[in-house]
This record gives sequence, C-alpha cells and structure tokens, in this order.
Amino acid sequence: MKKLITITLLILNLSAFANSVDEAFKDFYNDSVISSRHCGKNIYHFLNYLDEKGISYNSGYVVSLHEDVGALNHFDARWGSRETYQEGGAYYRSNWYFHVFAVIDGKAYDFSQRNSKTSSIKKYLADAYLPSGTTESIIFMGRLTKEKALKSHIKMSMKIYDLKDYAKNYGPVLYEGSFIELFNSLDGKPSRSFGPKYSKEVIKFDSSYKLGNSQQFTNPMMKKDGIFYPIKAESFQICRAFGFMGSINSQLEFKVSDKVKMLDLGSYFSKDVSRFISSKDIRISSSFTESIGDIPSGNNFHYASSVTCSDFSSLGL
Repeated sequence: MKKLITITLLILNLSAFANSVDEAFKDFYNDSVISSRHCGKNIYHFLNYLDEKGISYNSGYVVSLHEDVGALNHFDARWGSRETYQEGGAYYRSNWYFHVFAVIDGKAYDFSQRNSKTSSIKKYLADAYLPSGTTESIIFMGRLTKEKALKSHIKMSMKIYDLKDYAKNYGPVLYEGSFIELFNSLDGKPSRSFGPKYSKEVIKFDSSYKLGNSQQFTNPMMKKDGIFYPIKAESFQICRAFGFMGSINSQLEFKVSDKVKMLDLGSYFSKDVSRFISSKDIRISSSFTESIGDIPSGNNFHYASSVTCSDFSSLGL
C-alpha cells in the first residue's frame, strides 16, 4: 500500500510540471524574475527554465530588435498604455529602444505581450508590431498606420541568436540584418525571395564567391542613365538589390572614395502593401551622391567594395 501511495504521489507531482513550451510559458509568465524593463533577461531565464524542467523542442532562435530613437512600437503590450484607434477599438502600446523575444517551433514567446497567450510567429508579428487601424498621434511619429509602421521596420536592426547560446551567455550573435526580413518570411523563417534586379536598374559586379548558403560580391555596382556606379548603402539594401533578403553586416567591406560619384540606395514600399510583405512590395530607389574628400571615416566617404548576402538557410532556424 505504501508503494502504491508513493507512486500515486509521484504521478501527481509530475503532472504538476509543464510538459510543453506553451504550458511552461504560462507557468513562467508571472514568475518573480519577470520584469518590464528586462526583456532580454526574461527570455534568458525562460530558456534556462525550459532546460531545468527538461522540456524539449525541435528548433528556434532569439530575436533582438534595436531602434536608436525609441520608435520600436508594440501594439499589444503587457505594460503598455491604453490608446484608441481613430476607427475605434483599443490597443495597448509601449515603445522602446530595443526588444527581445524568442521563437520556438514556429511560435513566438514574448513576456512583454499582454496575457500568457502564444501564437505563430506570423500572427505575433502582425499583432505586436502592426497597428490594425490609425493610431492616436504619437510624439515624433504622428499617427501610425500599418504601412507607416512597416516602413519603419526597414531600417530597424535585428539580431538573431541560437537558443542554447543565448541561454548560456546571451550570445554570440548568429545573424545581423533588418527587422523587415522577418516579416517577409512566409513561415517565420527568413528566406531569399527577391529577383535579380529592380525596375530598369541593372546590377554589375567584378566577381562573386559562393560561401555555403551565402554569396559574396566584389565591387557591386548599379546602372543609372546608362552608366554603372559604385553603391553606397547598408549591406541589407545592397543584398536586396542583388536578389537576397539577408545580409551579413560584419562582412561588408568599404573603400575610401575620392570624389567618386556613387549611387546611394534606399528602400521604400509600393502603394499597395499586403498584410504580409512579399517581394513585390519593396523597391530599391537610388540617388546620386558624390564624395568630397578622402577622409577614412564617416558614411559619406565610403562605398561598398564587397558585400556578403545570405539566404538564411545556413542558420538552420
């Protein structure tokens, strides 16, 4: 009888533990270590909690977002202020300089999101970072719409980490790029999705090298008014022009220009933007710029001599 009681108690105790990532998230959502000011630490502690409880999963990654002027808006925020869309309906907004969340087996886990709910990464991106209507006026940003919010994500930096590495010591960074790249994914995994050129501008380069699932281009150039010019731009913009969504910022090399006429690339959205971005929604525009010296510092004096673009599949996310 004593053995039977012991076994019964053991079964009851085991059933009290979470046996899935979703259940663990709900259990950990209100843990004393969770803080409104430490989203990175929240994910760090959660990943270690999963390990401690022996909860298994197949794949995932940690996403860290950075916006220098505090224009990273979350429209379903746990500690957000209650605001009202112009069309009616409430939303709860917080804005930060940075934010961190985890993606595990295709679902997003964010301790700064309202309620202990979980959803697919695609739904999470829409609910958290795209307003469903026209917002109240926000300082320095005005009234936000979905399209205006999407445009801000083009230049918002994103870092991706391996789950195990992040749980150990918050890194190292596995990939650096633009937040818009995650939106462009069909299944939550960033992927190559762009064609080899934009409108009437033509791409040219001296040589290219295959580096696993990445491609390195030397002396990338674009054609404008019948002439090829060196490119001055962020690495992810150059990669888009070459047909890649991904770029490896640490593998972008610059030359010091000396009064060289260059094309300065920029990204913008077409007028009709679907709920989730496809390759036809983003365009590359270019404008002329000319250096004014040979000072080896400052963006105005540099253009890309090589750029490495990735299709993300090498990350194994």
